[in-house]
Amino acid sequence: IDNLDALLPASEEVVRQVYAAAFRDRPAPGSWRNMGPLTLPMSVQTSDDWNQLHYLLSLHYQKNGNANPALLAEAAHYAWNSVRWKEGRGRTPEAPAATVTFRGKVCAIPADHSHIGGRDFYHHVNEILHAFEQFLHQWAAASDPARLNAALDRFAALNPSALMWTILLGAGSKHPATLGLLLVDLLDTPA
Repeated sequence: IDNLDALLPASEEVVRQVYAAAFRDRPAPGSWRNMGPLTLPMSVQTSDDWNQLHYLLSLHYQKNGNANPALLAEAAHYAWNSVRWKEGRGRTPEAPAATVTFRGKVCAIPADHSHIGGRDFYHHVNEILHAFEQFLHQWAAASDPARLNAALDRFAALNPSALMWTILLGAGSKHPATLGLLLVDLLDTPA
């Protein structure tokens, strides 16, 4: 993970794949591996390795606000999707919470029930989401349409869940003259 910084911006695809893989299927708790020297043997759950990986990726994400905004939007999407996947295991798929057209894409917004449990319980994922929110605010406050448009184009292509839309719309409401204007076509979507 420490070497991911050296890869940006030349190898964004590698960084993208690291985030995608790290926030995909994590090992189930109860799977153990041995570590440490023979004089001091220890066993750790393999799921703890994933927690450490998520921690390191959250640190990486937070310090790379100058990276490609599309990559940052996608990494935040992978992080929050891991929570949705974990919570949705074994459930019958639900109908979309809403369907909107955004940037020429029809987005069937998946329900994530974040309004019930919130996002604070998933600390490292929440750090990534908070950083994404702060990046949106920075780009909007700096009137940086290139970065905002890159992030929004990727955002629309990913069809993120309800919480990601809440973050985007919240940032847009605080910056109506910049980010808010880029969200105007959502107002034309029939209810």
